[in-house]
Order: sequence, then structure tokens, then C-alpha cells
Amino acid sequence: PPGYAQSCAAGREWDVVSTPKFVCIDSPVGGTHIPRGTPLVVRGYVGGSFENNVVVAVYRVLPDGTLETKPILQQAATARTAGGYGPGLWEITLNPAPATRPLTVRISAYFGSPRGLPEDAVTVEAAVGVVLD
Repeated sequence: PPGYAQSCAAGREWDVVSTPKFVCIDSPVGGTHIPRGTPLVVRGYVGGSFENNVVVAVYRVLPDGTLETKPILQQAATARTAGGYGPGLWEITLNPAPATRPLTVRISAYFGSPRGLPEDAVTVEAAVGVVLD
């Protein structure tokens, strides 16, 4: 598809079952400043997830650099694939509450295994840090 060769999934064959499994975030790019009140559009590719699903979570980064344990936003997305085989493009739009001051966050895209792992076990993850101005 258009742009795939320049995406975060470049080098992985299109319309072929993904081995190894992966998830990546194309947009936003790490370090991006997103203006207050602007929707946060997160886009990337996933391969090898159960039913092409990915979860996107946004965590507040605390002053000491650690993450809050509970995300401030979280939503699932399903990737569009060619014929149901890996990799697939996913996109999600989140609407963060306007911040009174710049807020550094970590956007995490991940998926787990449907086979007997605890619900919160992450199999594959990608993350970027951005600032909500």
C-alpha cells in the first residue's frame, strides 16, 4: 500500500503472516508537541496479534520520569489488513482533556496473547513520548 515502504513496518512483507509478531507507532513521532484541545491521532502497524487487535494507552510521565500506573486514556483498535493476514494498519483518535500546563505523556501500543497468559500480560509493545501543550 502507499507509504508502507517508508512506515515503521518497512522491511516486513505485506500480506504475509508476521513472524516475529510486532507493533509499531508511525504517528505521532516521539518528541512531538501536540497543541491543547487537538485530537491525538495515533497510527501504526501491527502483525501477529489476535484478530489484528491492538490497545493504545496514554500514561502521564511523572517528574521523576516514571509512569503513572493507570492510563489517562485507553482504547482498542483493529488493524485493516489485506485478506486478514499480517501486517495491518491501525489508527485511533483520542481526545485528551485540555491541560493547564504542558504534560509529558507516553503513548503505548501493545497486544497480548490470547492463550492462557494473564489478562494484563503484554506480548509486544511499542511506545513514544510526546508533550500535550
